[in-house]
Amino acid sequence: LTLTAVHGVGDDDSGIGSGVLNAMQQVGGSLGLAILSTVAINAAADKGREIGAAVQSISAQATQPATEAEQTALTEAIGQVAFAHGSTYAFIVGAAMIWVGALLAFLFLNVKHEEINDAPAAPAAV
Repeated sequence: LTLTAVHGVGDDDSGIGSGVLNAMQQVGGSLGLAILSTVAINAAADKGREIGAAVQSISAQATQPATEAEQTALTEAIGQVAFAHGSTYAFIVGAAMIWVGALLAFLFLNVKHEEINDAPAAPAAV
């Protein structure tokens, strides 16, 4: 992929081309992580609020209040379910991002393998 990305860059600009490629890979990775983290946290928070509202509705109808141990166990279970929901949603969004990237590469990347190494071989220093 690196050879394909710097294919059209001249020999004089190959260093800067490679540097820009590496910088953009770092920026893309950072943005991707930020997006997926935000998706996971928001989905988990929404699920936690949804479950919490349902638990409050059910507990209002209970004949006796829950013990402290039951409340602690319920809080932990809600946290685990919310985390699993957020992670699942983030994985789905990540998979969609990968498919979109693959589709864009397929549609717009038109470098043939014969074109990648079109320069004559440089003599080796012995």
